Parts: sequence; C-alpha cells; structure tokens
Amino acid sequence: AQKMVKMYKLCSEQLSQQDHYDYGMRQVKSVLVMAGEQKRANPELHENISLIRAMLEANIPRFLADDLPLFHGIIGDLYPNLDIPAVDYGTLQVACEEALV
Repeated sequence: AQKMVKMYKLCSEQLSQQDHYDYGMRQVKSVLVMAGEQKRANPELHENISLIRAMLEANIPRFLADDLPLFHGIIGDLYPNLDIPAVDYGTLQVACEEALV
C-alpha cells in the first residue's frame, strides 16, 4: 500500500498535469478493488503482481502517450526486480486485432 501511495505521489509530481488524471482516494479504491478481483480469480498470483496489473489497467488508458514511459519508469523503480507476466486476453485480443486489420 505504501508503494501505491508513493506511485501516485510520483505520478502527480512527474507526469503532465491533465484534468482527467486522478490520483485521489477514488482511484486508489478502484485499483484495490481490481487487484482483489484479480487475486480471487487467480489465487496463486503474487499480491504485488495483482496490484501492479491493476495499477497498469486502471491508469494506462487515461495517460497521454508522452506520460507512459514516465509511468512505466515509476513502476520499474518501485518494483525493480519483479517480472510481470503478460495478461492473456484470449479471444478478446484476437477479435481486436482482426478488427484493426
């Protein structure tokens, strides 16, 4: 929890200032709910991985392209030796890729 608070503090300091960026308690709650859902769906998944995936899924869609490398750098600094396995979206990813072709 301390690292998540630190992550949002660093984001508010280092990322561009946008009206749609939310670093408050509402966003923290959303991330915690998402992490809990992931952990219940996949109990063998390490808590840090569930939390990082939730932070990525909750924040990346909101960030501007210029802020994404900074955000990934912040995550990498806070969780330096943690390998985050890719999420398998299965048929959803295939359908999206086919629609884009």
